[in-house]
Amino acid sequence: MKDIVKLVVILALISAICTAILAAVNSVTREPIAQSKARRILEAAQKVLPEGATPKAVTVVIADQTNTCYVSRDPNGVINGVAIQGSCPKGYSGNITVMFGLVNDTLYNYEVIEHSETPGLGAKIKDEPFRTSLTRDSSGKPRSLSNTKWKVAKDGGDITAITAATISSRATLGALENALANYNAIKDSIVSESE
Repeated sequence: MKDIVKLVVILALISAICTAILAAVNSVTREPIAQSKARRILEAAQKVLPEGATPKAVTVVIADQTNTCYVSRDPNGVINGVAIQGSCPKGYSGNITVMFGLVNDTLYNYEVIEHSETPGLGAKIKDEPFRTSLTRDSSGKPRSLSNTKWKVAKDGGDITAITAATISSRATLGALENALANYNAIKDSIVSESE
């Protein structure tokens, strides 16, 4: 009986020490990880807007929901681009998070921030030809936000899915749908908040 009590005490002590070490490591690394994530998001916002754009973070609260986007203005102060993040949990291997650049009512560009898709298949959401299919129409012009059917062709839309990765293609479009819903909810507030 004494051996069992001794083993329980030793195990509890080891568990307490390991918990303390994990808590200490977490407290030390929490801030650098948050800073790195914020830097990656800002870099993605810069990549999805036209060259030379200097996006500024704008946070808008509507109906107790906080939305952050990145607004770029021309030298005259007119908004010339908005970068907004969207995500969809329906990727083949989980969540897909994407930053979308919206310029003059078009999808200018996008940058995948986070995904766990299969390399060589679903991970092609970052590559050509899917990138062109998503951002350009058949004439090569940027896709209109309002005149594009944001679904894969298999579902009656305008976007060509990645071969053998339709789920990843659909999830990327789900992230776009999420981003556009957020954008439409806050676009009237962006002008006043970013000035």
